[in-house]
Amino acid sequence: MEFRIATAQDTPHVENLWAYCFEPKEDPFFQYYFTNCYEPEHTMVGLEQDQLLSTVHLRQYNLNVRGAVLPTSYMVGVATHPAGTPWRCRWCVVDCYIRGTS
Repeated sequence: MEFRIATAQDTPHVENLWAYCFEPKEDPFFQYYFTNCYEPEHTMVGLEQDQLLSTVHLRQYNLNVRGAVLPTSYMVGVATHPAGTPWRCRWCVVDCYIRGTS
């Protein structure tokens, strides 16, 4: 499985996987999230044979710890299509960590 940062061209596939795993596209939260929050540049995708099978959305936050501001990512929308190999899809999260994606 190949892991990479999503592109704008991936958006329809990311939306389809979210709709499959969480709520339908007609749901108000789906509409809100993909209109106001979704950022392809902060989303990792897992592909197998050019099919998008896994996502992890990395919401950006600043943590204040003892006066220091630390930029960090909060993982949401961690999803895997049933056609994905589960153990491989878990590596998407590990890959994010190794790359230092924030």
